[in-house]
Formats: sequence, structure tokens, C-alpha cells
Amino acid sequence: MKETEKKEKGKGGFLKEKPKLVTLLLAAGLIGIFLLGVAPMLSGRETHKEGEQKQAETPTADCYARDLEERLEDVLRQIDGVGEVEVLVTLRQGYSYCYAVTEKENRDCSEDVKNDLERRSSEKRTTEQSYVLVDGKNGSEPLVTATGEPEVRGVVVVCSGGGDPRVVSEVTDTVRVALEISSAKISVSQKSRIPSE
Repeated sequence: MKETEKKEKGKGGFLKEKPKLVTLLLAAGLIGIFLLGVAPMLSGRETHKEGEQKQAETPTADCYARDLEERLEDVLRQIDGVGEVEVLVTLRQGYSYCYAVTEKENRDCSEDVKNDLERRSSEKRTTEQSYVLVDGKNGSEPLVTATGEPEVRGVVVVCSGGGDPRVVSEVTDTVRVALEISSAKISVSQKSRIPSE
């Protein structure tokens, strides 16, 4: 009797004895396949949300100026003799944008022939341009291909060491190099010793 039981177990007996294990393995496999199918959709949603956040976080010219001021203050504090420092950056304009454009050109050619010696030809060209539009959060929006940073009009630096010609020279050179502007657009002054209220 024991030999017949062993023979039966040998012929697929494992599956007959452990149906719960088989069911669990099958369920785990189906869940794995389901997750593999759903994962790309979930990551697509996150990417879409990140894109919306990036569009919503489009910097303004004021934010750009404040960021430059803070960064310049951090750098200028490192110069020996500068001491306390405040920076004001003025901009000529805000961000500039280049948009994708499609161009359609029509050309009409005509030729009038009166005889073998007299021929008259004319050509008329018309060009039509339109912006490439994409779906945005506010409906159709033009496709931006490049963004230009605002142009710096001038920089005012007020620092404790602004009375020392060496400090003024070093501060002017630092700002000139950092922002790639003419030293004529940079003013460095000594900070008032009287506390401002």
C-alpha cells in the first residue's frame, strides 16, 4: 500500500497535496503582472504633475533679481574688507521668449507672351507665419523654444568697506565678471555708520 501511495505522489501528487500553495503562487504571479502593467501609468501621472509644477514655477524678473542679489551678497562677503553688504540689481526687462513658428510660402508665377519678341513674366510671393500651439493649462499656448534671461541694467553695492579704494576696485571687478556687465553699470558705496531705522 505504501508503494502505491508513493507512485501516486510521484504522478503529480505534489499539486494534489498542496493546492493552497499553488493558489498563492498563482495569485502572486497575477498581482505581479498587474503591477507591471499599472506601474508605467502611475509614473506617467507623476511626470505630468511635475511638468505642471515646473510650468507653474516660471520665474519672474523680480525673483531673478532677488536671486542675483543674494548670490552676489554671499560672494562679496568673502572679500577681505567688504564687511556688511547689501546689493540692489535693476533689470532692463523681464524674461524674453522665442516661440516655434511654422512658415508657409506661396509662389505664383505668370508669363504673358504677346509674340516671340515680347514676353512678360511676374512672380508673386506670399509668406504666412503662425505660432506652433500646444495644449497648456490655460488652453492652447505657443511652444517656447528658448528663454532669455533678463538683462541687468545696473548694480548698486553698499558695504562697510566701501570707503576703501581697494575694496571698491575688488567689488567692482567681482560684480563685473560675475554678471558680464560694464563697470560703468556698477556703483559701490560705503555703508552708513548710523543704524537705519
